[in-house]
Amino acid sequence: MKKSEIVGLFLLTVLIVGAAFFFNRDASKGITFSLELSDTSTISSRLSTTTNPNQQALGSYGDDVNARLAEQFSALWLRAIATAQNPADASDAQDLLRKHAANDPSIVSKIIARYSPNQDPQSRALVIEILASIASNAVRSFAAQLVASKSVEERQDGWLILKKLPKKTAEDQQTIVHALETETAPDLLVHIIDALPTASGKEVVPLLEPQEAAQQSFSANAKQALDTSPLINQDAVIKSLRVLSQNEDARVRQNSLLQLAQRDESSSSELIFLRALNDKNQEVRQTAIFAVVRASKSDGAKQALMQISLNANESTHIRASAAQGLSSFRLSSTEAATLAQLQPELLRGR
Repeated sequence: MKKSEIVGLFLLTVLIVGAAFFFNRDASKGITFSLELSDTSTISSRLSTTTNPNQQALGSYGDDVNARLAEQFSALWLRAIATAQNPADASDAQDLLRKHAANDPSIVSKIIARYSPNQDPQSRALVIEILASIASNAVRSFAAQLVASKSVEERQDGWLILKKLPKKTAEDQQTIVHALETETAPDLLVHIIDALPTASGKEVVPLLEPQEAAQQSFSANAKQALDTSPLINQDAVIKSLRVLSQNEDARVRQNSLLQLAQRDESSSSELIFLRALNDKNQEVRQTAIFAVVRASKSDGAKQALMQISLNANESTHIRASAAQGLSSFRLSSTEAATLAQLQPELLRGR
């Protein structure tokens, strides 16, 4: 063999050995991950940006990394539910979980996998709370599965999630409409009614407490904030709310009246509102006053509110609410004078 051929062969061998060395060095670097869950980047994004393509040949390392990430998620979860031992740290851990879940579907899957109706109440509540803040398809699908369950507990958890999701989809609304027609458990009906969205995507503004209502008038601006456009199947919603306004449970009656007043101003609903002014439950009567003022301007509605204002056997808060509601009606000089005479009495009894 010629000398030049020997030198060439030697150089080729050096190049091959050197390439193998650098390949192995880069591959080993590719399996170094940032496993800390202390920032807002997602686990999956870090895996995709820090791994070297050559690492595909190192499957065992990937399995090890996945196991370590699962361990860190479990550790973060334990911190999040340790509210009694370390409230501040638990709050920070919960915030981290929300941030990661909002950007990383794999974290959402892990949180969903944590759900069990038989788990401790604290962990179960945390699962619901975090999922309710994430309007992803996976969360909507999971909530829909829960509300279709035969278990009352699971259906309630599903509604706790679904009612807080922003911008209800058409599928969400269909689920709500169906449940209004078929659900019988009062505790669940309260959540289902609350889940009805407004056209703006905001949840319905709650009724003022009796103490607040006694001090505030039903201004035009306040009423405008409650306006809502028709939803899909609006007629079906109104029909169900009319039925539920007669429910045996006072909470269901109250919520139904509140929603109905913001969706229907027909004479049929006005009769329901007027009848509810005599409900045995004070909170329902309070809501009925709001409904009458919100949806009716008839002379019969005005006279009903006037009678409540003058009724010494009624609570002062209810009487004051009725008197305030009358400011939205056209009053005669006699009626206005009567209300003016009542004002000191109502103010003293607050």
